[in-house]
Amino acid sequence: MLSKARTLFLLTNRYPYRPGEEFLEEEIKKLSQSFDNVYIIPFVKNLRVEDRRNDLPNNVVVKDILVSNNNRLRMIIDSFVTLFDIQVLKWILSEKGKAIKHGMNGLKKMIIWIILASKLKKAIIKSYKNNFDLGNVYFYSYWLSPTALALALAKDDIDIYAISRVHGTDLFEERHSPPYLPFQEKVINTLNHTISVSKMGTEYLEQKFRLESKVSTSYLGTRRINKINKRSNDRFYRIVSCSYMVPIKRLHLIIDSLEKIDLKLEWTHIGGGPLKDELTELSKSIPKNVTVNFLDTMNNNDVMDYYTEVPIDLFINVSELEGLPVSIMEVFSVGIPVCATDVGGTSEIVNEKNGYLLEKKFKASDLREVILNHFNKSQHEIEEMRKCAYETWCKSFSSEENYSKFIREYLN
Repeated sequence: MLSKARTLFLLTNRYPYRPGEEFLEEEIKKLSQSFDNVYIIPFVKNLRVEDRRNDLPNNVVVKDILVSNNNRLRMIIDSFVTLFDIQVLKWILSEKGKAIKHGMNGLKKMIIWIILASKLKKAIIKSYKNNFDLGNVYFYSYWLSPTALALALAKDDIDIYAISRVHGTDLFEERHSPPYLPFQEKVINTLNHTISVSKMGTEYLEQKFRLESKVSTSYLGTRRINKINKRSNDRFYRIVSCSYMVPIKRLHLIIDSLEKIDLKLEWTHIGGGPLKDELTELSKSIPKNVTVNFLDTMNNNDVMDYYTEVPIDLFINVSELEGLPVSIMEVFSVGIPVCATDVGGTSEIVNEKNGYLLEKKFKASDLREVILNHFNKSQHEIEEMRKCAYETWCKSFSSEENYSKFIREYLN
């Protein structure tokens, strides 16, 4: 007998396996309250059991339906057979004109995406086809990536309800090499809806594809903390950054900006990554009036505890690329002002009342000037900025309000 339970299939990159997609935690809680069953399908294969989060709600189940085939010959044969699937051939023919503009690399990328998506689609259909009443089943890809393509292929075959979010790396072709995201327009046209995490993302897709009725905006959000951060009161200023230590985050520019600063300052970075040793070595050039702390990756609860218990005067995000940073929502929820690069949808959260926006190609001296100017402000000006940061979060970035609205509008 087919289950009539209200059911959601959520396709992620690797969540609930660490590290990655930590910002899904609050949304999962709301989804679990709105559905009888939530099945999470990670796209990355062969993830380690010890990396899986153990704090999922009781009605949330992880389905690792993609298993790597260690037999290389078998994998090649399976991929070859997939390419002769009638649906796959139709989709390739509809896309090859765009792919070929990017040469062999474009064609290769398109073929890899369609093979991966087709295999995922078949695995998904096999999982639910004989078990669920499709009238009560919803499909949701967290990224506009091969997971969304898999849902589009499934919807092209069967009458299902399927949506996708879109963030930053899965939105802008120019962020990739070659600058091409296969099947983007066709996927958006096929799915019931595509939801951008920023207004800028929605406008970008509307202008690019003229798909006004298919694309809309729904902000992510963070939980209410009910505790406001207290700024430093000992004439020792404290700045914080929080990210994975990878090139795109440009943490070396924070180091460069602190090399010629004469304030008594403490910079704490939260988060490890492949550049940790290199950045640790670079930080030795910072003068002794500046204390540097590199903290390893922390779970979200520990990060938020740090934000509420330790005085923080300014949060810095100098990333080269963004969607709309959840890290900024988190610090705004406890009243910490932000200095960030004006990339992606960052200007939708940071403004002159609650922080500072730097040009994407800023110089270290520009960041140094912002830091100095901030700490030269009067106590009243700083308190007003901290108040505005918190008010921005209250107005637009509460997870309770944003995810409830998202479910009402797109998963009902």
